[in-house]
Amino acid sequence: MEIDIDVNFVKSNNDCCVENMEKSNKEADLSLVDPCHSCCVNAYGGKAEDNASQMSLGNQNKQTMLETKRDYKLTKTISLGSSFIIKACNLLNDFEWVELLCARCSSPLGSYPTQCSLVPADGRVRLFKCYTSTEPPVAGPHDAFRRHTLERVFINLLLETAEDEISFRTVVRDLKTKRPILQLVLLSSKAWLSSGYCYENDMDGSHGTADLQPSVKLLYSDYSNASESNLRIVEEWSSKYRAEELYMMKREINGLIECLSSAMDNFPLSCSSLEGMFLSSLGR
Repeated sequence: MEIDIDVNFVKSNNDCCVENMEKSNKEADLSLVDPCHSCCVNAYGGKAEDNASQMSLGNQNKQTMLETKRDYKLTKTISLGSSFIIKACNLLNDFEWVELLCARCSSPLGSYPTQCSLVPADGRVRLFKCYTSTEPPVAGPHDAFRRHTLERVFINLLLETAEDEISFRTVVRDLKTKRPILQLVLLSSKAWLSSGYCYENDMDGSHGTADLQPSVKLLYSDYSNASESNLRIVEEWSSKYRAEELYMMKREINGLIECLSSAMDNFPLSCSSLEGMFLSSLGR
């Protein structure tokens, strides 16, 4: 799906499109240095003038400054893929995240923050590259986002948060309900996997070469329909191992679970599970 955007957006360091805020940030910093800048100081003695219109203008400037600071703070909290993943330390409780859907086919495009309405709180929407294309056909040779699949976007962002890539533990929560949905343990971030038949005595390569794909190997547990007792278990597990808590939209979590469940078939049944979790992989 190709999307035209009328407003002026630029790419951030986190694979997202956000509106250029450099000008407003500079204005906010200037106002913070002098809260009475250009609104209530005259040219004679630097004293405030007793003028109702100027006081009103000063209040408007302060209100604008507060709104700019709020918008800047909200934009800066989106640290991973521009709301594709939100870390617990960056979660704002007074904002709700809403899915952005295509008006024609209702396909997901991204998300945006809101406060008590369906309007973006900071006037911006965040597009997910795994749902957009820059040029038809989708995933064609000229589509800049053709390699940005759901699993690749998630894995790349997950590895950004991994302080230790060996046995890194993560709990993925529903951004709306805050319930734990997906439990992950990272086993290897640099695995190469190939599916197919193995030939024991194939010394001359007559059966062809293996098609190795870069992957991340991990353990996972699906808690989508878990009971309250099982949810308490994963909460205790998260607290015990100080697991990283990440928040995502429910649709994207379900998509990841489908990818993990499908990739389980690449492993033999003898090693399909470990410590009560399922062995799987995601492409990187």
